[in-house]
Amino acid sequence: MRRSSRLVARRESAEAHDGVDTGSRTSESPEPAAPPKRCKKDNRPAKAKFVTRGKLRRLPDLPVELLYETFQYVEPSALLHLSRSVKSFRNLLMSRSARPIWQSSLASVEGLPPAPDSMNEPQYVDLVWGYGCPFCGTAFGGTISWLARWSQFESLRGPRRMTTGLGVLVCYSSPLKRFLSFDGSELCNKAYCLVSMTSETRLAKIVPYIEVEDKSGDTIRLFSVDVAVKYNVDLSSNRNIDRIARWMLDKERAFRAVLQHAQLEEKWDAHRQNDKQKDLDRRRDLRQQAIEKRLRDLGWVDEIAKLPSGALAAQKSVRTVAPLSEKGWLAIQDALIAFMQKARDVRLAKEKSSALEARRKLLSDIYCEYRLTKPFGTILPGIGDLKNAPVIVRLFQETPFDKQISASTVLAALDTIPQSFLDEWQMQCDSKLVSIAQDQLSKSETLPNALGIDNFTADSLRLASVLFSVDGVGYSHYPRVLISPYPYYFYIAWQAGIIRLHLDAVTLARRAVELVGKDPLTATVEDMDRLEPWYYYQAACGSVAVSRASDATRIVYPWRYVILQQTHHQPKQLALLGPEDTAIAREFLQSELYDVEFTNADAQCLHCAERFTASSDMREHMREVKDDETGLQPGHIRADAQTGHAGCRGWRNAGFVGPSQCTAYGVLVRAVLQASLTAPI
Repeated sequence: MRRSSRLVARRESAEAHDGVDTGSRTSESPEPAAPPKRCKKDNRPAKAKFVTRGKLRRLPDLPVELLYETFQYVEPSALLHLSRSVKSFRNLLMSRSARPIWQSSLASVEGLPPAPDSMNEPQYVDLVWGYGCPFCGTAFGGTISWLARWSQFESLRGPRRMTTGLGVLVCYSSPLKRFLSFDGSELCNKAYCLVSMTSETRLAKIVPYIEVEDKSGDTIRLFSVDVAVKYNVDLSSNRNIDRIARWMLDKERAFRAVLQHAQLEEKWDAHRQNDKQKDLDRRRDLRQQAIEKRLRDLGWVDEIAKLPSGALAAQKSVRTVAPLSEKGWLAIQDALIAFMQKARDVRLAKEKSSALEARRKLLSDIYCEYRLTKPFGTILPGIGDLKNAPVIVRLFQETPFDKQISASTVLAALDTIPQSFLDEWQMQCDSKLVSIAQDQLSKSETLPNALGIDNFTADSLRLASVLFSVDGVGYSHYPRVLISPYPYYFYIAWQAGIIRLHLDAVTLARRAVELVGKDPLTATVEDMDRLEPWYYYQAACGSVAVSRASDATRIVYPWRYVILQQTHHQPKQLALLGPEDTAIAREFLQSELYDVEFTNADAQCLHCAERFTASSDMREHMREVKDDETGLQPGHIRADAQTGHAGCRGWRNAGFVGPSQCTAYGVLVRAVLQASLTAPI
């Protein structure tokens, strides 16, 4: 009923009711309905609705003949997209009459193999250029399996890698139901006749398969279920052995054709992907060049040249294929500037670290040369302490880190170190040694008795009975204990934490001092050096210890070396060598020839006072100047008993620094100073 008719009927009904007397309304009569609320009218103008359409909105209106002629020149990928854009194009392009359009479009692609017999042209285009997964419908790009003739997609890729027989990467999730293992029961249930009549190797010649690399690294073949079920139907209806054999040969022949076609497809696809990658790289290069130009305009010219290779390209916003626009640059400008600032800070920090390391290495190289400028035997701070001198700190820190410092510059700076710095360094070391010794005395019950003192002072450091043990080096008296044990391997300062008083060595040193009639509480190291006593060890039974060769000779030791034998003998076995035997020992030591090797040391010729830091330089000096008085032969040196260290007659050693001290003092010298003396037992 129209609206006008309804209004007329309503008006007539109202007039009829007005003429009837309904009487008074009772309490049970319903209340009259409330009038409807008035709504405020919206006076705002309604927005016009516009339908936005592209530039080709009139394309479907073109005549069919013109569309057919136009589509023949469209690329296959664009043709596929057109067939999925609107229904009219789909009906047009999917009809049988449109097959020449697809064939012409495919023929325009250079090197593309023809479509296989098992696929029509639209299916072939969908396989090569399509973006839809045939199993899950995912609309993201994937990788093609040419042998199985289906495609996989990134969203379905699982934790394992799958390859076809041709090595094409495929997904894991999609083929779980479409591809099955030959050894599994599922394939046997679906294609029993086929599985029972063939082996896995024979099946791989007729049925497409993919290879799965499992977690253990083993490769498993998964065969196409659809093809296997189809072949199983053929075998189930055919029981003739000869016909089955011919059927197998036909399928193998067909599979070889598919394999050859797949190889052609794979080769073409490799070239296509290579060209595509080159085009993407070209577009990324153009974008990166545009970004670099923008950064150079902002003043980052030098910093861009100093960036590590690939650092700028590693930024997410740089190597994209989209051209750089003004709006796009404004969106990434702040992030790239922050990256450049951070890269500059990292570079400067690395330059500083490398420069400081090179300068410390230079300081280590010229340390021996610097030591030669000081009086022979001077105790100097190690490299770890010298690098903290204010003069060296200013030189290393204030010189630009991109500039090199010459050795002469560092040596000149070392010469300007005031004596007050050296004195303060030694005072600090002495204070630490006194603190360590006093701490040991307070905690030990036997050490105070061995030393004979309760309060350790700075004067106690020079006592001959005070012997320190240095970790990794051995035993040392003061002040040689101040020499840093690792100056040429670690640029660390002198450490008191690796030094301690050694009870056995202290006991033996006290015994050596008492045997010469000196007071252990007052006798210093210099006093013992002037006396130069020699010792030997008595056997436990009271007889004299004999050498290992059992040739009725004694093994005797100078006083500085005898303390190293505390691990092999008891202090009570120590005995003082008599005056006559001491003279024999000294003479034997002066005349015995031996070789010695040392580096980073300080040796001096007693004849010409020339100084050497390496044994090779010293031997060269010996070849030039022959000692006729002692018959010194070139290439050999001798021991000087005055120091107890490696040296020769006419040579003396101030004490090796670092590991050289341990080697020369504990090994090379030992073979010489354990001299055999022909004296009656």
